[in-house]
Amino acid sequence: MSLLPDLVYGFAWGDALGAEFESKSPSIEQIHERLDGDSVLSYTDDTKLLLSTVHALKKHHRSLDQDFDQTFWAGMRAEANQSLLEWYCSGDLRGMGKATQVALRQLKDHADRGLSLDAFELQFDDYPYDTSAGNGVLARALPLLALGFEVDACLIDFLSTTHLHSDGLDTVRDLDTYLRTGELRKDLPWTTGQGFYAPETLKIAVDAIKNGKGYQHAFELTQVSEGSNDSTAALALGLWFFKRGRGATTNALTQRLQRGDQTELETVLNG
Repeated sequence: MSLLPDLVYGFAWGDALGAEFESKSPSIEQIHERLDGDSVLSYTDDTKLLLSTVHALKKHHRSLDQDFDQTFWAGMRAEANQSLLEWYCSGDLRGMGKATQVALRQLKDHADRGLSLDAFELQFDDYPYDTSAGNGVLARALPLLALGFEVDACLIDFLSTTHLHSDGLDTVRDLDTYLRTGELRKDLPWTTGQGFYAPETLKIAVDAIKNGKGYQHAFELTQVSEGSNDSTAALALGLWFFKRGRGATTNALTQRLQRGDQTELETVLNG
C-alpha cells in the first residue's frame, strides 16, 4: 500500500480546493487564486468516503497474491461501516449527499438494534435510487481499484452499503478499466456535463489528467460551469498523484489543510 498516501493526499487536496467552487462557475483568475493562495482548505464528504475504505484496508490488508475470502470481506464491511457510522454520528457531514445520508441513517438504525455491522444491507424503502448515481461510489471504490482488487461480487457488495445505482456501479468498472489500461470507453453516459453524475465525473477527471500540463492545470480543467467541482477535482488529483507521486512542491497544500483534516489523514494512513 506504499502508493496510497499519494492517492489519498491528492484526492483530499483536489476535494478541498474544489469545494470553494461547488455548483459555481469560477473564472480562471479565481481558480489561480485558489491554487496559489494561503486560505485554509477543508475536504468534503468525498474524502470522508474514501477514508472509510482506506481505514478498512489498513485493518485488513493482506498480500494481493492471497485469497480474499468471505472472512476478509466481512471484516472490511464491518470496519468501513464503523468508520461511516462514526462520521454520521459526529454531525460533521461535510455536504453529504442525500443517498449517503439515507444509507447511513439506515446503518445507524441497524447498529442501534445491536446488529452486526458486517451484516448491514441497504434497503430500498426510502433510498433515492433514481438520483443516487453520484460520485461517492467512486470515492469508496478508488483505493480498492488502485491496489488491483477485481470488481467482483464481493467488491460490489462492499460498495452497496451506501450506493446501489447500476450506473454508479458500472462507472466503478469503467474506473477499473482506466486504471488497468489507461483508456475509457467512448460511450460513457452523459447528461448535463456538470459532474454530479458518476460517469461524467470520471470522464472530466480523465480528460483533465490527459490534457493537464501539471496538477494545477489539471485542477483548472476539472472546474466546470455550475459543476460538482470538488468531486471532479478530487478524482483527477487523486489519480494524478497516484500515478506521479506528490513531490516536495505540494507541501504547501498539506500545510493549508485545516489541522483536524491533517490529523485525520495521518491517523487513517498510519493506523
